[in-house]
Amino acid sequence: MVTATRQMDAESWTGAKTTTSQPLAWPRTGVTDREGSAVASGTIPADIVNGFFELALALIADPSLATAGADPASAVKSISDGKTSLTFWSPQNAGGRFPSTVQALLGPYLSGSAAAVGLGAPTLLSDSCAEKRFGAAGRPAFDEDEFGVTES
Repeated sequence: MVTATRQMDAESWTGAKTTTSQPLAWPRTGVTDREGSAVASGTIPADIVNGFFELALALIADPSLATAGADPASAVKSISDGKTSLTFWSPQNAGGRFPSTVQALLGPYLSGSAAAVGLGAPTLLSDSCAEKRFGAAGRPAFDEDEFGVTES
């Protein structure tokens, strides 16, 4: 429960702490729930409480979640064939910082880009970004730094 508290307290949340002297991130003011209704100042939404318990249970079931993503090298896979080497990297917890059940509960209360992580939110690319990403012809434009493709 301590680890779950620390992980949740480290997040960037919408609103502000109810008092500047409170030790934890919740309760908060200026927060709306998933339906857009104002959350009463000084209260903790049920989604936050349930998300905390779900996170604590997930950490009991799999203690490695406490450090998931902390060591990117643990998720590296390499393929080599002759002169060409291809390396793939993806986070251990591909759904986001939290397990998907927890992310679904906490997502509406997370601030900024943290809210969309793992929720399946669409990513919109501008024309210039899409061209950089996929090339002028619409085909993937592989970038050595981004995809780990290297020639020996």
